[in-house]
Amino acid sequence: MEALVCGSDLDWTIVRPPGLTSEAGRGYVVEETRLDGGFCSREDLAAMLLDQLEDDRFLQKVAAVATPGLRVSALHVLRREVLKR
Repeated sequence: MEALVCGSDLDWTIVRPPGLTSEAGRGYVVEETRLDGGFCSREDLAAMLLDQLEDDRFLQKVAAVATPGLRVSALHVLRREVLKR
């Protein structure tokens, strides 16, 4: 699908977040193509997507987004994200 989007004449941005969590947002970092960061809060992802409505730095590019310093244990991910508890 990305190839179809990239080859189109549309204004597009492909956003690649890492593992998503429901932790509170802390502010996000965004870089072109790839970013070292294990998690992104859903709140920070939403903020980044809204910011892109008025920011053309990633127009017709791939953007990687993450919440810096966000650490989540594997048990926490399983319990909260997979089992929804």
